[in-house]
Parts: sequence; C-alpha cells; structure tokens
Amino acid sequence: MEIKFNGKYEKDLFFRAVSLANQPPKNRRIMRTFMLVFILVGLYVLLLRLIETGDVLGHATYIAMMLIIIAYLSVSYTQPYLAARKMWSNEFVRQKLNGIITKKGILYQLKAGNNQILWDRFTRVRKSQLLFTLVTREGLLVIFPRSFFKNEPDWQKFVRLVETKIVPLN
Repeated sequence: MEIKFNGKYEKDLFFRAVSLANQPPKNRRIMRTFMLVFILVGLYVLLLRLIETGDVLGHATYIAMMLIIIAYLSVSYTQPYLAARKMWSNEFVRQKLNGIITKKGILYQLKAGNNQILWDRFTRVRKSQLLFTLVTREGLLVIFPRSFFKNEPDWQKFVRLVETKIVPLN
C-alpha cells in the first residue's frame, strides 16, 4: 500500500500544528485551568485588599507570589508560539513537500535526495479533525494536514496506518 502526498505548509496551519504537537496531556491541561482560576481569584482578592488598604508594600509578598505564578503559567502558553515562530523562519519548512507513505514508513522525496522515517521512530501522535502531528524519538516534528492528500480515501488510509503503526510512549 502506498499513499502519495504533496503540499506546502501555510503559516497559520503550521502554528496550529506546533501548538497541537506541544499540547500537554489532559491532566496537565486541567491543572493549568485550575491555576488560571487560582490566579484570577488571587488577583481579585489582591485588588480588593489594595483598594481597601492602599498599602502596596504591605502586600509585596503576595504581589511577588502572584507575579511568579503568572510568569510560570504564561511560559506554558507562549512556548509553542515561540517555537513555531523560530521553526517558521527556516526556509526549508516553507518548501513544497512530497513523498510516499508506506507500511514501512514515510519517504520524503526532496531536491537533496530521499529521506525515509520508519514508523518505529515515532513516539507521539496528536490529531485534530484536519491535521496530524507526529514526533520522533529525536524530537523531529512531522506535520500532515488533510490538504496534503489527493482525496478522502487516501486521508483515511493514512489515518488508519498511523493509528496502527505508532505506539505512543506517553
């Protein structure tokens, strides 16, 4: 079985793919949501106390703690964007890609030569309705949007192949 693909990444799709690939597991997403609620409640309480007392220095420890928590949480939201921006600046990422997907792996047919990635090198899969992101043991991100495939049957074959070939480690 061979499935041909070709296409070129669009900037917004690329950024969504990097964000999807870096999406934390469900338990960490739930924890981030609780942290966000905690921060909002903490800021509300801090604001009420500052309005009531007008004493900024008296609440300096509380303010510092809130700033540290906000900084920690903001890094987890901005890191995927910064990674995508850095990767997008690489000219190679914006080239047209084509190749063949087989039961052995993914074969890229590049100007510089062919490059094959075997299925057993992939450790993580993230998927959405129109997008798959695959990550290798070495941290290489491979992105397959629905638009890379000629028709719906080819896309469905690809989806089934990924689901049977890649055994996630996490």
